[in-house]
Amino acid sequence: MGNTCNSARTQPHDRAWEILSDALRNRNPPIKPGDIIRADRIFRCNTSRQMLSVHLFFAKVLGCEIVESKISISPGIDTIAEAIMQGKAHPNIWLAFSTSNRSGWVGATHLDAAAFQTAGAYDYLCRIYHVDALEIRVRFSTVKLKPDWHPSHTHRFRIVAQDHWL
Repeated sequence: MGNTCNSARTQPHDRAWEILSDALRNRNPPIKPGDIIRADRIFRCNTSRQMLSVHLFFAKVLGCEIVESKISISPGIDTIAEAIMQGKAHPNIWLAFSTSNRSGWVGATHLDAAAFQTAGAYDYLCRIYHVDALEIRVRFSTVKLKPDWHPSHTHRFRIVAQDHWL
């Protein structure tokens, strides 16, 4: 992945995230915990493809962080690259969306990693991205948590309270 983390191949993913992020951050009334977001209201055409692109945007960002941090994961980093190259959802990458009280701030937490099932490689990673008053928890895990969203399940997701990430 290295130098190709922002290649032309992933530009549609960047654009899909930009559209979703803008829609969530500029929604009137503002999003709040408990809101159910229907992606087909944001992406009127090709909703499935656009939401897959959002998923792949975060796969790319997480994959780049893994490579730059020289973290060994299981399944391997090649599975993330393969998902991006094939345009298919990665089965172990989950997103959850929340509100934040950090309006005007953009950044991310440190990458947290744990090994539960695999010796010598991490099989659980988590990082929270902040974009204005929006937070996105990105997890690499074989286990789905209640607030998690994955493109293979639905076009809808719930805005969760920060204290209900689990």
